[in-house]
Amino acid sequence: MTDAMKLFALADADDAQGLLAALSDKPSHAVRSETGETIFLYSLYRGKTKCAAALQGHGELSLHEAAAAGDLARVGACIAAAPWTTQSLSADGWTALHLAAFLGRDTVVVRLLELGADARQWGRAFETNLPIHAACAGGRLGNAAFARLIAAFYLVDGPQHASW
Repeated sequence: MTDAMKLFALADADDAQGLLAALSDKPSHAVRSETGETIFLYSLYRGKTKCAAALQGHGELSLHEAAAAGDLARVGACIAAAPWTTQSLSADGWTALHLAAFLGRDTVVVRLLELGADARQWGRAFETNLPIHAACAGGRLGNAAFARLIAAFYLVDGPQHASW
């Protein structure tokens, strides 16, 4: 079993203490699954709340991790360091705007739009969708942030790639 597999097994067990001890000083975005998903996003997506919380406090999150976590300060720092990343995709095919919209991170959605994130950029994950579709699928985004996303998208009935 590889070191990464051991770390993902700890995440599956939601063993935050064991995971942090095994990570030592390595940032969470340095540990990835064979598909490229970071251990933080892996934990967050699968409801491993203890591990997600511990990893969020462990060290510097990547832009996509910070957007998913709702860490507004870290999102700002990541984009200040590399402004082009507003359009970059995570290993699993989402922009930071997709992740923040899906998970209902209102302040992050608004800030990403202010910093130039493109509401018309397609994700390349299994859904091949736009951030507005991610917001609708997640059902967690507040009205004000959703209105900002609609205004930035300007095409309320835009279909997903599969015409949904």
